Amino acid sequence: MSLILHSYFERTLFLRPVFLLRLASFFVLMGRGWQFIRWDAPLRTLFRDQYLMEPVVKYLTGRDWQTYATNLHIDQAILYIEYGIGGFFIFTAIASLIIEHRHAWLHYALYTASGLLFLSTLLYWKEQAFSIGRLLELTIQWTTPLFLVLYVQKEGVSERLLFFMKVAVAATFVGHGLYAFGYYPVPGSFVQMMITVFGVDENVSMTLLKIAGILDFALSAGIFLPWRSIVTISLGYAFGWGLVTALARIISHFYRAIPLHSIEQWGHETVFRLPHALIPLIILIIVSSRKN
Repeated sequence: MSLILHSYFERTLFLRPVFLLRLASFFVLMGRGWQFIRWDAPLRTLFRDQYLMEPVVKYLTGRDWQTYATNLHIDQAILYIEYGIGGFFIFTAIASLIIEHRHAWLHYALYTASGLLFLSTLLYWKEQAFSIGRLLELTIQWTTPLFLVLYVQKEGVSERLLFFMKVAVAATFVGHGLYAFGYYPVPGSFVQMMITVFGVDENVSMTLLKIAGILDFALSAGIFLPWRSIVTISLGYAFGWGLVTALARIISHFYRAIPLHSIEQWGHETVFRLPHALIPLIILIIVSSRKN
């Protein structure tokens, strides 16, 4: 099976690891960039946190918290910061498509983008009362630009890079699995997506999510096993389920009466999740091309 996959991947330009890695980085940065510019970003979780920010505000400005919290200029400044970060994400998304080994300054730009995505991850984690599942499920997103830079620098995938890519996949699917299985309260959006996409009722949806959670845990372990067949099956499932969960964001919120509005409002939710499918696919291609 691995030989068949390797032969197919070799003949298909669009399934080369470097092309897919560029695409994955482009998607996550473009999706997040659009979110920061057009919709809301998690920065207010930091700047509006009285416990964290009140000492800083008093030290820097000498003003009390109430003055800071009700200042419309502060809110406008936060908005401009979001615009700036969003614009930077879009710039680095485009850079992902052209970056080469010799473009050292673009390497630093993508490192910075990865750092900003990690900061966003920490803020989303804070929003969810520091639940470990939320921290884990965003791992692929903030690491993807970093993986691209490391790939370009080495002009290939080292064993260490391959290992860290597997860790990112495992972390992401374990995080997703914790919610799907019910370790944390199952998000209503998960249930609604299953109902809309698969046409089942709520009870069946909950059962399917629990099964999906178990499979998420299984694939997260399976990709590290020494048996290539199990690794291949695990990565294949990760690719398929990652693609389904990404596309489900737009499918479950698409309304024929307002198609453009549906895409404009929910498209980015699908776009920045596409690496959840692409990174497992990249690993599958690499593993299939190597000898036992």
